[in-house]
Amino acid sequence: MSLDRLFVAIVGSGGAGVMTCGQMLLDAAARAGYYGLMTRSFGPQIRGGEAAALVTLSTRPVETPADRLDVLVAIDWRNITRFVDELPLDDRSLILYDPSQGEIPSQVAAHNPRVHEFHLAEITEIIDGGRPNMTALGALAALTEIPQDAFAAIISENLGRKGENAIENARVCFTVGAEVVRP
Repeated sequence: MSLDRLFVAIVGSGGAGVMTCGQMLLDAAARAGYYGLMTRSFGPQIRGGEAAALVTLSTRPVETPADRLDVLVAIDWRNITRFVDELPLDDRSLILYDPSQGEIPSQVAAHNPRVHEFHLAEITEIIDGGRPNMTALGALAALTEIPQDAFAAIISENLGRKGENAIENARVCFTVGAEVVRP
């Protein structure tokens, strides 16, 4: 997908790493010379409530979110209906979702988006220390023009304090996520 203007939403429960994934996507794009804007949407709960990272990327400065959603990555569907109005979906939007997390909510499916099953739970279960948000980040990387080395640097910087094992596990998740959705 072209980064001339790309609007991405990552949704899931609070604590699932949605905001981390969105911020790392934004940081990798910036490192590669793109512009971006991220909006955070979440409920009042500390953990377990709804969360969405809305990221607009572009080759030009970004002042507002795009008017239509290009990609929606659903780590899970919990409470998504609380902010579905913030997700301007249409029949050109692509949804990456894990069928083990339930069916696509009717408010989302009503827009007739393109759908790609993305088995996050299954993938991360087989990776030692696997994290769904890092797998989702890999999938998003595969769909964009952002160079892979920008993501590698961002992963190392963001997870460095957690140690080399955490960085390596994130890289494995990232690589698998990219392979699963590579166009």
